[in-house]
Amino acid sequence: MFRETLLPHNSGSSASFSDVLFDLNPTPMWVYDVETLRFLKVNDASIAAYGYSRGQFLAMTILDIRPPEDRDDVAAWAAARDTSQAFRSTGSWKHRRSDGLLIDVDVANSSRISYEGRAAILAMSFDVTEQNDRIDELETHRAALQQAQEAGNLGGFMMDVQQGTFHLAGLLVGVYGRKEIPLSEAAAEIARVWDPSDASEGERLMRSFERFESYDGEFRMALDGEMRWFHGRTSVVRDSDGKPTGIVGFAGDVTDRKAEADRLYALAFTDAATGLPNRASLFEHVERSGFTFAALVLMRVTWVAEASHRSQQARMRTASAIAAKLQRLAPEDALVFRYSENTFAILTKRTERVRVPVALAKRIIVAFERPVSEGCDAEYVVIPTIGVAVAEGSGCSIEKVALRAEAALHEAQRSPDGVAFYTAELEKVHDRRATIERNLRHAIAQQRVGVVYQPILSLKTGRIAGAEALMRWDCPGIGPVPPSEFIAIAEESGVILRLGEWILHAACLEARSWQLRGLGRLRIAINVSPRQVEQREFVRLVLSACEDVGLDPCDVELEITERVMMDRDGPAVRNLEALRRRGVRVSVDDFGTGYSALSYLESVPLDAVKLDRAFVAAVGEGAFQGEIAASVIRLAHARGLTVVGEGIETESQVAWLRANGCDEGQGFLFARPMEGDDFQALVRRSQSDIFAVLAAATPELQTA
Repeated sequence: MFRETLLPHNSGSSASFSDVLFDLNPTPMWVYDVETLRFLKVNDASIAAYGYSRGQFLAMTILDIRPPEDRDDVAAWAAARDTSQAFRSTGSWKHRRSDGLLIDVDVANSSRISYEGRAAILAMSFDVTEQNDRIDELETHRAALQQAQEAGNLGGFMMDVQQGTFHLAGLLVGVYGRKEIPLSEAAAEIARVWDPSDASEGERLMRSFERFESYDGEFRMALDGEMRWFHGRTSVVRDSDGKPTGIVGFAGDVTDRKAEADRLYALAFTDAATGLPNRASLFEHVERSGFTFAALVLMRVTWVAEASHRSQQARMRTASAIAAKLQRLAPEDALVFRYSENTFAILTKRTERVRVPVALAKRIIVAFERPVSEGCDAEYVVIPTIGVAVAEGSGCSIEKVALRAEAALHEAQRSPDGVAFYTAELEKVHDRRATIERNLRHAIAQQRVGVVYQPILSLKTGRIAGAEALMRWDCPGIGPVPPSEFIAIAEESGVILRLGEWILHAACLEARSWQLRGLGRLRIAINVSPRQVEQREFVRLVLSACEDVGLDPCDVELEITERVMMDRDGPAVRNLEALRRRGVRVSVDDFGTGYSALSYLESVPLDAVKLDRAFVAAVGEGAFQGEIAASVIRLAHARGLTVVGEGIETESQVAWLRANGCDEGQGFLFARPMEGDDFQALVRRSQSDIFAVLAAATPELQTA
């Protein structure tokens, strides 16, 4: 409830104004001498609105900002005015800016005050030019002025204790329906137009009036039957002895500004596709609301669909369907977020039921065993992977729990059922990952990632056709890290883009050095990640790497994964097509181990297929495995593709691959990955050793 009365403080009539009043108020204000009409003080808003410097203002009178034809009227008004009257509007006037432009203003004057020993008046100026221009076409000048005051978004007021009255101007006249309010009615009047939900803010404003304190805040008041947001500021008026005699201030309608702020907030904290709050909102909500969370459940999704249903619009519809499903599965008091493009989060509230996160993870796995179709134009198979972290006591921060949930999610990708819970053991795994990522960034910047080369041989001639560039790295404090581990971390962290660009340049430089040393035009095969291939600049980066060292693009082969083949209409495929037109070869690595089908070979721009080592290892174990591999070779040849067998370790594997038409091969049987200098030495030597291995497995080579 608002206080019912406002106790006035009676004091002398002489008043001076602090600089704070002028600094705070965005409304042009000035103090002028009662006798000479000369400006004694102006605020920054006056200088900005009128264009005169402070020095120019102080050398002028209030007549100098009026058009010549109005000066006599102003002088007559000044001579006849009653300076004992309280702060009130003096009507609508024309004012002249420094550039000569005339503006329409409403001016309000205070009663006589004392400023630096002079009798003076405080004036406030409200620019209504735009409103008048807009309304003049519709109504008479009198009606136009009234409507302009109501349509404006700024109002001023002065609480005059001596007169016992609030004097209003501008927008506030439209709010309260009058220009003056007795102090005894102020509390009731404020309560009448104030939004009840802002009662505490109303109490604060009333206390500032009673205690003669400045105020700065936002609140809601009724205007034309609608609750609108206002921003108000006040400053205290004091006499020459420093005693308060009143309060002057302004209130502006900021409803539209707040609506725009809310819109920007929604953009920053809401996922556009699903309408769910995003990752930033998760952290912000916990910090702002004090939400007592028990656990964070992260679900990363992989979804599978036919090529015709893989557009961006389809992804958005699928994401919305997944979000709707998770909201139904989540406990009633839990919160659902879209954590990243492929990851959703459920924040459960603290409860006595400690098994809630476990039960929730199980429900999610079961629920997504059925394809998602709600709101979609087709059924989508969604494969969830879930990581769960439980808060340890009330002091466990959301940031720490999130890091633990991410570590559990990473572990869940290797779990048979796709679910992992954070444990102390995972802390070590997470620390290792963080150490690898941090040191990998430094290693790339300092070019301390090693490159080795594994020969690729023709299975028809036994001659070296080229080499595959492979990365090797010793992590400080850890030692050698398998490429499968640090490359996966690079993918997840985004470092893969820098890493991939570096090895691209390093491999091209090495291949060119082979040519300059007379080794011939050996092909260099370079693995590229899906994230690299999808980049807009990827084509330029590849061609620049070749051009910088003088290497023909025809001597470069890019090895992609099956994941790149999934989106046949995406940017990755378009980039590969552009590179193939420039002569760059493209092969798919580890073919047969992912989720692509043989039909992809007919629609994706490829030059070669590399049979995964699992196929090569199984060719001698049974007719079924051998027939699958043979089918891949036949189909690839029908497409005009070269087939490369990977991971060859036995002579029987060589014999089978040659018998079934496999074109090339690589593996430990021939040579392990080696330094660039060792590879050069191998090529320079007679290849009889390698040839002999092939000849022992395939006697017909002895006459090749």
